[in-house]
Amino acid sequence: MQIPTTTNKVSMHPVELVQEKKEEILRISAAHGARNVRVFGSVARNEASDASDTLSYPY
Repeated sequence: MQIPTTTNKVSMHPVELVQEKKEEILRISAAHGARNVRVFGSVARNEASDASDTLSYPY
């Protein structure tokens, strides 16, 4: 995995990013007591653009 820097930005569509990182997101969330993590907004609706934020709501 490449680390983004000021001269070398890695671009990944937000939906792809969430799909790729799903297990890591769930593991980290569980380690902090979150049991039901949800993604919402344009990413959840699969309408995200490359400029969209990725939002989640762990509880």
